[in-house]
Amino acid sequence: MLNFLYTIFIYPVYMFVEFILFIANNITQDYIGLSIIILSLGINLITLPIYNVAEKWQEKERFIQKKMKPKVKDIKSVFKGDEQYMILSAYYRQNSYHPLYALRSLFALFIQIPFFIAAYQLLSELPALKETSFLFLNDLGSPDRLVNVGAVSLNLLPILMTVINLAASAVYTRGLELKDKLTLYVTAFLFLILLYDSPSGLVLYWTLNNIFSLFKNIFYKIKLSKKTWFIIAIVVAVVLTIVIALTATQRKPIFIAVGFTTLLLIFPFVKRLLLYFESKQKISIFDNDKKRFYIFISAVSAFLIFIGLVIPSTTIASSPQEFANFDNFTNPLGILYFTFIQTFGIFVWVLCLYKLFSKTVQKYFSYIAIFILIGALINTFIFTGNYGDINKFLVFENFVLLHHGAKYFILNILTLFISIVIVSCFLYSKFVKFLPSVLTIIVISFLTIAGFSGISIYKEYRRLQKTDLKPVINNKVINNKAYKVSRTGKNIFILMLDRSMNFFIDPIFENNALVKKEYTGFTLFKNAIAFGGSTNLSAPSLFGGYEYTPDNINKRDKELLVDKHNEALSVLPKLFSENGWNVSFTDPPWLNYSWIPDLSVFDKYDMIAKNIDYPGKYSQTLLKNLHFYDSHEILHGIRRNMLFFSFFRVLPSEIRRVFYSTGNYANAMLPQYIKMAFIDSYSALQNVKEEIEFVENTNCINIIVNNITHEPPKQSDIKILEKEFLIPLADKYCLNEYTSEHFYANYLAHEECAKFFRFLKENDCYDNSRIIIVGDHGRYSMKTKDMFFLKDFDGTGFRPEELIPLLMVKDFNLEGELRVNNAFMTLADIPFLTVKDLDEKLQKNPFTGISFKDSEMKTPAKIMISGGWQADKELEMTKFKVSEHDWAFVKDNVYDPNNWSH
Repeated sequence: MLNFLYTIFIYPVYMFVEFILFIANNITQDYIGLSIIILSLGINLITLPIYNVAEKWQEKERFIQKKMKPKVKDIKSVFKGDEQYMILSAYYRQNSYHPLYALRSLFALFIQIPFFIAAYQLLSELPALKETSFLFLNDLGSPDRLVNVGAVSLNLLPILMTVINLAASAVYTRGLELKDKLTLYVTAFLFLILLYDSPSGLVLYWTLNNIFSLFKNIFYKIKLSKKTWFIIAIVVAVVLTIVIALTATQRKPIFIAVGFTTLLLIFPFVKRLLLYFESKQKISIFDNDKKRFYIFISAVSAFLIFIGLVIPSTTIASSPQEFANFDNFTNPLGILYFTFIQTFGIFVWVLCLYKLFSKTVQKYFSYIAIFILIGALINTFIFTGNYGDINKFLVFENFVLLHHGAKYFILNILTLFISIVIVSCFLYSKFVKFLPSVLTIIVISFLTIAGFSGISIYKEYRRLQKTDLKPVINNKVINNKAYKVSRTGKNIFILMLDRSMNFFIDPIFENNALVKKEYTGFTLFKNAIAFGGSTNLSAPSLFGGYEYTPDNINKRDKELLVDKHNEALSVLPKLFSENGWNVSFTDPPWLNYSWIPDLSVFDKYDMIAKNIDYPGKYSQTLLKNLHFYDSHEILHGIRRNMLFFSFFRVLPSEIRRVFYSTGNYANAMLPQYIKMAFIDSYSALQNVKEEIEFVENTNCINIIVNNITHEPPKQSDIKILEKEFLIPLADKYCLNEYTSEHFYANYLAHEECAKFFRFLKENDCYDNSRIIIVGDHGRYSMKTKDMFFLKDFDGTGFRPEELIPLLMVKDFNLEGELRVNNAFMTLADIPFLTVKDLDEKLQKNPFTGISFKDSEMKTPAKIMISGGWQADKELEMTKFKVSEHDWAFVKDNVYDPNNWSH
């Protein structure tokens, strides 16, 4: 029951406060101190009209009380008991007054309660506040402790907040009675008690509110016209927009600031347009209180039913099995319950706001409700957007598709503007009398759609219950695991950690006991070279062998690059699947030259192919484990995001991308610039064991590609992961920040691999496994304290750190500590290392019939030292675009510049 009441009365305010903070974070680029200032300013400005209404009610109550006070005093002095009650009641009736009306004087205080609860809940547990300094506050996530007397620490900011609150109350209550003053003074001290030991970020927010209240009370004494206030607001908005445009390093803050300023600028024109139409119409349906109220309720109901039931139900109905037994929901219909009560809470608040204001304002509320409804339908059904597949976490597999061109967005906005003009004409035409009926039809239609979708979900859920919630093909229950691991046969694992390098192996083994313990039987090939500095250049040779080096690919100049790339990545799947092995390949790099691998290339082979890393399959699970969705929060995960997904659908095209926030849907609990690509990869590597199906009496090869080392986390991300110990460790070994970031990624990658190897050992599947860990290339600007060889390359034009990858191999039944082999190797040796000592049938390229061993021609290796990395820009090309200077020859020792030549 408490959860229900919270969702109705508090959660709508929480959503509002969270959204303002989300916008603030985008504007300040996660500078949380400034975000709190914008949050306070934004909420106070937006709620100012409500407080103005409260102020009028209070003034009305004080006027009535003052008017009746002499007579009431006389009655109380003359009469006692029941007689006094009877006389007072009669007197109140004569003045159209009821004693309960006295509560109107407390209305402003009542308004603060839900906002206080919402802000307290959001800011008291906000991860971004932790160990973040701002001005004189060292840690916004803890009490300020600014004054220290011996062993006792005093929090100064709550006291300052109270002083400002008392000053604002003194200005406001000047000339009022003592009881009015006492109410505000007691409230000020109550907030002091409640917030004294709260995080300084929360106290800062409330202090800013009190400062705003102080200035508001002062300016109320200065009677300025509405026009003057509007001009002041415009000037402030324009100045802030200019400042943001000059200082922001991202386009998103500028886009948001310009958008809000534009809305502010066009407001007078929209108002004049409506006033013009009103002047042409003598009698309007909106002048009738009952009809106006019905139109408002119908429009609001239609919109809320649309976002609370229609969009969620149709989304779930498209694949009910994905939402069954998910996020603590057995029945997917439970998700609809949460979206419904959330929208009902919004409805309650909107209804209360409508009733607060005058008839003129209610009329404009009705207009706005109609405009929002029409805009939502246009954005949802006309500017739908083709965003590809979406998973059950409501995360799109290819978020790049969320980027719309400027023309599309302008067309979207122009269509909305034209629609508003047309609807405005309709509202002031003689046909407006049909509006209530039209809205009623829309409401009934939406309820019908939601009803049919709900029935479809229920039927599918019942069907899934009968099949144990697992898909069935030809009466066989199909397991959806990505990898198969044999307990009795042979296993081969190829783990390609994109951009992983051997430069970090020594410090990782020195400082991570788990890695050192679990990496038994491995050999590190330090003297290895890649055939290119990007994945599209190096991956073909890694998976296909020497026939797919850049030089050999260019020799086949009658075929498209994409076809040769696909063939290279198909060499091992085709070879092993045709010889009876179970084959799995996840996240194959640039397959079909698509950033999100196009798995249809593998349809012709008997194998498992999945994308796990790219769509961020386990990202939300990781974020939940990191306590972004704390247990005290009632709504998180799908409970929260389903409604926000509906908001996403009804927004204009380009605004959706900002709101989507890489699948977090305007979640202010997450920093907006957290590197979600890293989170996607890290969570995928953490959950490899969750994708394992153990089998018997068969052989298995699993090719796992992961981008964790390609998407290195920043120091802020490391703090979010609560891996702060890595920061001083990186500082000890790395000579620049970029190298430190790659150290973080490599350390975490090997730590997760070690956990996976431990898992294999626990299931007796380690000794019978051959494991190859490989990077496809290195990275420029890598500098550690041990990379002395870089000085020898100064002035040569070569950047060896960009082309020296990680290569580690553990063979069947090998044990012992890490060995180092300095033999000259290339990434094109991987296929040979994969099939070494296996059946003779597995020794040849299935496309050419050439033996992997026979194609071993690595001295010297002809590599590409430059070239484009964006394979999707090369779909029509048959050769890599290179000049003679882009080629280099490398032999023997890769750390000796004398072995490099053009």
